[in-house]
Amino acid sequence: GYPDLTTGERAVAITTPEGYTDYYFPPTPAEIEAGTVPKDRPKYPTFREREEREIKSDSEMIMHLGPQHAMVPGPFLLDILVEGERVKKAFLDIGYIHKGIEKIMENRSWLQGITYTDRMCYVASLTNNECYCGAVEKILGLEVPERAQYIRVILEELSRIQSHLIGTGEFLTLIAGVGFAPWQYMIIDRERIISLIESVTGARLTHTFVRFGGVRNDLPEGFAEQCRKDLPYMKSRIEEFIELFAQDPIYHARMENIGSISRNQRRFCR
Repeated sequence: GYPDLTTGERAVAITTPEGYTDYYFPPTPAEIEAGTVPKDRPKYPTFREREEREIKSDSEMIMHLGPQHAMVPGPFLLDILVEGERVKKAFLDIGYIHKGIEKIMENRSWLQGITYTDRMCYVASLTNNECYCGAVEKILGLEVPERAQYIRVILEELSRIQSHLIGTGEFLTLIAGVGFAPWQYMIIDRERIISLIESVTGARLTHTFVRFGGVRNDLPEGFAEQCRKDLPYMKSRIEEFIELFAQDPIYHARMENIGSISRNQRRFCR
């Protein structure tokens, strides 16, 4: 069986339906300094080791995708076991996107830490603000005033709309067939949501807006009226986007019955 990965050890694991089949434990600084790194500790397999273990026939091969690839939006590495055009297995290494933010924040004040949460994912920075400030509020026992809660939810829901637009647009571009046009349309209309958020926070992407126990400032005059004007338009546009790609035969060919999981496999995705 696999080791208990909840004990605080810095385990790097790849989740599969069968369990944690590929895992390794990077040595801690204390182990390196003391020279006590266990020799039998599992290590991340090399590319050659993975080839020898996974390839079962001459028609199979393992390909690298990443860590820098034109068709992926961020740096990560996939070793893909393929047979012809069929992807049989994928082994993910997400270490390339590690920013060291947790370590940086160890040497910053709690308030300074908010600005770093923006940079964890600039497309949805308000959500990261909320998670961090919410955790600190629980530690301090702070209760957020009702109006501030509403302001948070309104802005974070707007942020969710714009982040989903850019994510969906990139996805449609990556699977090809649908073309680059949907992404362009979504980016253009996304500006309406970005402008709404900017009118409150003063920033387009990295907002640093949520504060412990509340928010940085109240909603400006005219914000509600602009929302009532823009949101019906966005609803109609999103319906058009869905119609644009939902009837595309290439989209269906590359999405239907691809990556299906069983009821038993779903429990590993929670």
